[in-house]
Amino acid sequence: MKSIVALVLLLFPFSVFPKSSESVKTDHVIVSLISELDEVKTNENFYVGLKFIIKKGWHIYWKNPGDSGTSPRVKWEDGVSVGSIDWSYPKKISLEPLANYGYEGEVVLPMIVSVDNVKDSNLRLSGTVEWLVCKVECIPGQARLDLEIPIGEKNRESQEAKLIREYLAKIPQKVHDIKSWFFHDSTSGTIQLKFNIQDKLSGAYFFPYDGTQIQHAQEQYFIKNDKGNYELAISQSESLVEVIRDFSGVLKL
Repeated sequence: MKSIVALVLLLFPFSVFPKSSESVKTDHVIVSLISELDEVKTNENFYVGLKFIIKKGWHIYWKNPGDSGTSPRVKWEDGVSVGSIDWSYPKKISLEPLANYGYEGEVVLPMIVSVDNVKDSNLRLSGTVEWLVCKVECIPGQARLDLEIPIGEKNRESQEAKLIREYLAKIPQKVHDIKSWFFHDSTSGTIQLKFNIQDKLSGAYFFPYDGTQIQHAQEQYFIKNDKGNYELAISQSESLVEVIRDFSGVLKL
């Protein structure tokens, strides 16, 4: 089967007292809510971020956790418009015979906030965040986070603004001038992802949004064919019973 593949292509672009909630500390994670602004104008948008500091050897999960796991999620109290998490590209974490996609060390998960029709002098953000942190064993965590930001006549950056921008730069971007397509050969159990790009590449990895399509722990084989296109051979999931018709995700180059 030949089809057009929908993907997001990842290109590499480009502390002090922060504006943040009180940190919640557990044995394996420190989590807080940080803001890029110390003061915000009404009817403006800005970013906040869930900041995780993760104990060495442990990890939390990407939007598709891979073979196991659960992504962080946050439930906001009514009254403020907060967008969904903008996921930066993950790392493949091998736990033989499985593999997960997630984050180690430190990560910030940005979300956009709309300041519309706020009648008070302060913008109050309150929410409950849940996560799963794993090494071999997994431990669930939960914290309530509260953040208050003054409404003023101008936007004033916080000392955490630079950190939030660093993680916004790691969010995969759509690139419209690169053609890509895939072939799913269910007989051989292989998905071939092909794309044309002029740059010289030494490697690539595809993180699918759908966790049921591929064998996450298997190697992905990367070559340049005789037509000058790059190919990535990916093993289909052993439990896959239907031909893949939509294959979307993040291509890391």
